[in-house]
Amino acid sequence: MRILSDNYVKTATITALTEAVGYEFNTALKDTRLSRIARTIDLTSQTIVFDLGSAKAIDYFAIIKHNLTSSAIIHIQGNASDVWTAPTVDVTVTWTVNNIIYNWSSAQTYRYWRITISDATNTDTFISMSKVYLGGYVQLPNMGKSQKLNVSSTSDVAESVSGQSYGDPGYFYLSGDVTFPIIEDSEKLTIETLFRLTDKYTPVILLIWENDLTIQPPIYSRITNDMQFTRIDGMVGRKWSLNFSFKEVF
Repeated sequence: MRILSDNYVKTATITALTEAVGYEFNTALKDTRLSRIARTIDLTSQTIVFDLGSAKAIDYFAIIKHNLTSSAIIHIQGNASDVWTAPTVDVTVTWTVNNIIYNWSSAQTYRYWRITISDATNTDTFISMSKVYLGGYVQLPNMGKSQKLNVSSTSDVAESVSGQSYGDPGYFYLSGDVTFPIIEDSEKLTIETLFRLTDKYTPVILLIWENDLTIQPPIYSRITNDMQFTRIDGMVGRKWSLNFSFKEVF
């Protein structure tokens, strides 16, 4: 399991080639709510530039909640300067519905990053997205095999005295509980640092099985439990176990 939490987009200066009034990229992409959307006013050769302020090591790029079609051409580029005639990093990113994600095999360290998108057949007549991620990740230790992945509903349901069902529709969300049965001291410190950074209210991007995102796509979620580490008896050296819970947020 990997957690994407240190998103440098949150502190970057963001400049879009075009953007609709009320849907500005520099504000929408920094909002924690998925309901806040950034939107262009055109479909072809659209660019979004991110100035991170200084060179930062980037392992993951992601676009969360978008309206791009399968025919969209999407590039993520990185460069030492804000000149894009021949960027040092230039990757064509594979489209997937809702969440687009790319992981470099080794970190790419540059100050300037740019997304280029052309989606000429999009019937929306604009390009929209909720979040962009540029940053690193926290690698969690091996999970126990008793993972619980839940699909839940917030609908309010009642039954009449004669057995009819009535309800106020809510929304569906994913949640889960994962046990890490053996944690080293160094891993414990890493998890504690992550928790102090995000707490239980800052959303992160959760990759349950980072090597196969077709099984479970990325989940925009928050941690829902305190980090209660339990010392394991009978182990050589000092080992810990941990239960980890999360809930999808919007």
